[in-house]
Amino acid sequence: MPDDAATPGRGHPRTIARAVVFLLLTSWMMAGPFFRHELQSHNPHLPKWRMFRGKGTGIVDARFYIENDDGTRERIDRFATMGVDNVFGLSHLKRLIRSKRELATQTRRLCRRLGPGTKLYVVARQGRADGWREIDDGTSDRCSKPASPRKRGSKRS
Repeated sequence: MPDDAATPGRGHPRTIARAVVFLLLTSWMMAGPFFRHELQSHNPHLPKWRMFRGKGTGIVDARFYIENDDGTRERIDRFATMGVDNVFGLSHLKRLIRSKRELATQTRRLCRRLGPGTKLYVVARQGRADGWREIDDGTSDRCSKPASPRKRGSKRS
């Protein structure tokens, strides 16, 4: 049990000094974002507010659509299409698409699962530090075979 005489209590100079330092630091941290965002101040001595800076960059936001016989598009859930019942049971990396290559892999898997003749369209964008960058605008069918300028295995001239 601590000795009451050795523990500084209310009104003790050390306790008051700690409270003052805490309040000054807290005020300084709160004042920076307020002055920068609300008052448009560019004072280099005030802290910048960078909430979640760098988080979410590289993540691909993809929406998958199939074209019906009448030409209308219907959004599909890629997990339900692939037969996944519990999305949260998947590992974190399998739930997220982080690159164009992973998007292409997911698209190929969906095309195989949906079967031949299905028209699959993808609208995708990737998060960057400076905002969203469009990857696919959804104008072309991703399940159709791209026309190759040369046959596989042939040598280039």
